Amino acid sequence: MLLLNFCALLIAGQKKSAPIWTAQAFEGRATISAPVKLAKFDTASVRVGEGEEVDVWIAKSEANAYQVTMLKARDTSKWKSAVLLNGFASGLIKEGSKLIGERDLLRQGWLGLAMTLQEQAGATIVQRAFFCGDVLIGAAFSYPTSQQRPPESDRFLDSLRIATNGLHKQAGVELTRFELGGSGISALFPRKPTKYEGALDQSANPQKFFRYSADFAFRSFLVFYRDTTAAGAATITGEQRKQIYAAATQEIVRAFEAKEGKKRECSVGKDAGIRTELSMGGDMKGTVVVFLHGIHLLSVVEFGPTAYDAPSTVESFLASVQFKS
Repeated sequence: MLLLNFCALLIAGQKKSAPIWTAQAFEGRATISAPVKLAKFDTASVRVGEGEEVDVWIAKSEANAYQVTMLKARDTSKWKSAVLLNGFASGLIKEGSKLIGERDLLRQGWLGLAMTLQEQAGATIVQRAFFCGDVLIGAAFSYPTSQQRPPESDRFLDSLRIATNGLHKQAGVELTRFELGGSGISALFPRKPTKYEGALDQSANPQKFFRYSADFAFRSFLVFYRDTTAAGAATITGEQRKQIYAAATQEIVRAFEAKEGKKRECSVGKDAGIRTELSMGGDMKGTVVVFLHGIHLLSVVEFGPTAYDAPSTVESFLASVQFKS
């Protein structure tokens, strides 16, 4: 977080007048209202990605700080909203900082992300950022953690107006369908998933499992699959199915050092499965859905910060697995 340190000139005994909020324009791309004039910061020493440039405007009023950021791309074909917003979120978490709240946003048809962080140095920072095609537009408000959140924070952030409108209808990261290798299985992910192939045991001819995973803003989206030794789901009895689902769920629980919560039956397409809520310490939560399709045993897993609630994205992902007929 880049902040300028200003010294306020205080005249003893002089009665303070209410600050005048005025709308300020930023390169014709956005406007925002603030009680002080935001000045452009020299970003020559700020590191950004290749083919990107950043502009920052900042100001301070008493103990509060205001900031507007624009990250621009020279080649927009390489930019994707999920990748950019993910980078924005990841770049804010510093050693010792704590995530207090996070949520998806939609403003004027543009996808965005809101975050509240407590810094180790004693400041709380409220951030919002929106992916607007060829530019990431962000606004931030900082205040001392020892104080209550000032009403100026929401007034400042809510006043952000983007010059053009986007086409999105609901908040939440865009999910795109990806094929999981040559398995005939596909699922929705926030970006191209990474493949991992492993062995289930140490035998000479071990059974293999496959994992496809992708992250977005501290949330992880994973699909595990392997072939069962049985002829297929149609030949497995109800009791065998329960045992298989329980064992597969326990594998996830152990792998992520999680605790099981509520469990219920669910459906993924025409297949019946078991859905289990997970908790991982006090800061993380998740869900695992286990089901059989033919000879394929699948575990669909999503987890992320407890402070970040994104039900529409999570539900879309968990129910997204499809198979080629």
